[in-house]
Formats: sequence, C-alpha cells, structure tokens
Amino acid sequence: MASADQHACEPCSRGETVSTGYSWCSDCEEILCDVCDKSHRVNKLTLSHNLTEIRELPFIPKETVTNFRLCGNHPEKIVDFYCAFHDVVCCQTCIAESHRACQQVKVVDDVSGDIKSSALVEDVSKAVSYLLKTLQSVIENRNNNKELVFLQEPLIKTSIAKLKKDLLQHVESLEKSLLSELSKLKSKAVSQLDTDLAETKSMSESWQKIKQELDFNIEHGSNNQLFCSVQNLKNKISDEEMKLQDNLTRTMNLDLEYFVEEDLYMRHNFITLQSKNCISALRY
Repeated sequence: MASADQHACEPCSRGETVSTGYSWCSDCEEILCDVCDKSHRVNKLTLSHNLTEIRELPFIPKETVTNFRLCGNHPEKIVDFYCAFHDVVCCQTCIAESHRACQQVKVVDDVSGDIKSSALVEDVSKAVSYLLKTLQSVIENRNNNKELVFLQEPLIKTSIAKLKKDLLQHVESLEKSLLSELSKLKSKAVSQLDTDLAETKSMSESWQKIKQELDFNIEHGSNNQLFCSVQNLKNKISDEEMKLQDNLTRTMNLDLEYFVEEDLYMRHNFITLQSKNCISALRY
C-alpha cells in the first residue's frame, strides 16, 4: 500500500504549504491532503472526480496515467475525444486533421462513464494478464535454459578431456602398428634385394672366370683352343643374354612409401612397399 507520509499535498505545495497527502485524484492526477480532499468532493468543477485514499492504493501511478492521457500523434495535447468510427482516442488537433468527416466523435467523458464494468476492460485486463504470464514463462524458460548451459559446460569439458585421452591412446596404438608394419615391409624388401644380389653376384663371378679363361686363350692358347672356346662362348653368351634380359625385366626397384588419407573425422595412415622397373633393357 502507498504511504501518505511519503507524499505531500500538491495544491498546498503550490501555495508554499506542506501538508501530508491523504488521497489521489486520478482526474487531476494529483495528491490531495485531507482538507483539499473535502474541498475537491464538494466543488462543482471537481464533484465528479475519482478520489481514492492513498492507503488503499498499491502505488501512485502518476506518470503512467499521465502518459495514457497524452496524444500519441501530438504529445503536447491531452486526449479528450473518442472516434467510434476509427475506434481511437484523440486530441482536438487530431479531430481537425483526421476526423472532420467522422460522424461518431464523442467527448471521452461522455463515453467513459461505465467503462470499469464493461466487457472491454475485462478483455483488456485478461489480455494484459495473459501477456504478463507469457512473458514470465519466457523469463523462466530463459533462466532455466541459462542454468542448463552452465551445467552442460563442465560435462562437455569432461567429454573433451576423455576424447583427448582416447585419441592419444589411439595415436600411440597406431604408432606401434605402423612401426611394426614398417619393420615387416623393410625386412621383406631387404630380403628380396639380398636374393637379387646373391644371384647376380653368382652370375658375375661365373662370368669373371669365363673372361679370365678367354683372355688366357687369346694371349697364350693355340688357335685351335681359342676357336673352340669362342664357338662355345658364342652360343653360351646368347643364352645368357636372354636369361639376363628376362631377369632384368623382372627386377624391380623397391620403395617404402608412407601416406595419409584424411577425412573429417578420422585419419588413416598407410605404409606400402612399391615396386617399379629397375632396367628396361640390357645395354652394352
């Protein structure tokens, strides 16, 4: 409830007298003391004014009431008329500008007599209450949602920390797997190259001996021996060239290659052993 001690009589204040407020006149939008209240109730000009004791008011909505009385189109004017055709309240200037042809313009005082008991007030009051209820519901929803966001953050942080741990474990496991695969592929490549080396060295050593014998016969052997040796070697060389050519076409350079296939969620790593032709033809 509003307290009279907190409000002074406004008519008395204008006469430089301080009097404690007793009532509120919604028509004059002023606080009145006990004496002014009694005068207000019997004066012809204010006889019909609506007076309420301050102690019965939850608050004194002076500015709110004043704002309702001001014209929306002409803020310096007070609304005194109601146009039933357009269903709007308006001031004298509005009448002159926009409602000259309207036949249903009435003075607000003439149409507001039974307003408090009208269906319009009830409907508007219910609509305002519903609006406030909806707004309160939105406020509660936003507050609850805000609290939920605060609760979700640490849970998500925990999930992210777990993801980090799992990813690190996965990376370590992947590293071990890749290193093991690398070791196997290296061993396979080295084994194949060692086999090729052994076979080629064996052929080279064999032909080094043949070359020594040929050189010896050329230098020290008889014509007969050299002729037979060259004839034998001619056929053997032809066979050996074909064999060597066949070996060369099957001889491959071996490469260890590492590559990564990457998508949005997972990274795949591969190590492969690639082969490609080493020598395409025998050259002299």
